[in-house]
Amino acid sequence: MHTVEYGILGFLLARAFLKSSPPFFRRSFQAWAVGIAIFYGFTDEIHQLFVPMRQPSSFDLLCDGLGAVVAQLFFIGKRGF
Repeated sequence: MHTVEYGILGFLLARAFLKSSPPFFRRSFQAWAVGIAIFYGFTDEIHQLFVPMRQPSSFDLLCDGLGAVVAQLFFIGKRGF
């Protein structure tokens, strides 16, 4: 489920950077999208330290990053999304 959720997040972040960012972000919009999605996943795992009945998982973080990276495949050669 993490892969799907963060895939959607990565896709939406990339689309936002591509459509409405300064040129600095547009040149590397996919890297920014993946980086921010992974950072958000990391902060979510830290947050789980403080939630009863939850625990952080490096596997969840790996799935988060995988989803964000896979989502970028939708942008290869398609700058008009």
